[in-house]
Amino acid sequence: MASAAARPARVAASAGAGPQDQITPHWFAGNARFWYRNDLAAGAREFVAVDTTKATRGPAFDHKRLAAALAKAIGKDVPADKLPFDLIALDDHAKAVRFKVGDTLWKCDLPNVPPESTFRLADALIRAGKDFDFVVAPNANHGMGGAYGQRRMLDFFVRHLKGAEPPDRNDVTTGGR
Repeated sequence: MASAAARPARVAASAGAGPQDQITPHWFAGNARFWYRNDLAAGAREFVAVDTTKATRGPAFDHKRLAAALAKAIGKDVPADKLPFDLIALDDHAKAVRFKVGDTLWKCDLPNVPPESTFRLADALIRAGKDFDFVVAPNANHGMGGAYGQRRMLDFFVRHLKGAEPPDRNDVTTGGR
């Protein structure tokens, strides 16, 4: 059996997948899984995930939920079958999806926090003119992001509550003190 890395760059679409006759797989999870965009009639499309070890195929994420959250965040209607991005990135466990709309990179934490909660919070802070830091901590499993997340949180408090500048931990002359 050929390894996933040796598989052809284009794979024939499964029956009923839509009007296209080929898909382009985007491999992840050690080449055991891939996602593809299925272009449908009238400009509609869907993002599909395939697990080759389990022989399963289904939506890469909840398109309606993500569309509703994104619409609320950007203040425009976003149809679930016409999401405003062409590419996504899924983490190895398909627990988060990343995509770009315009110049903004978005991350949707799929099982833990409904994306609309994160988008509503960011939107409210922006509308209120508040500064905030949005820190992505991969594989933190909805935690604080380990030592890095802890440091970023403390730096934020020093800067915004104490009104001082935290140490420059990137300054090699002081050793970050």
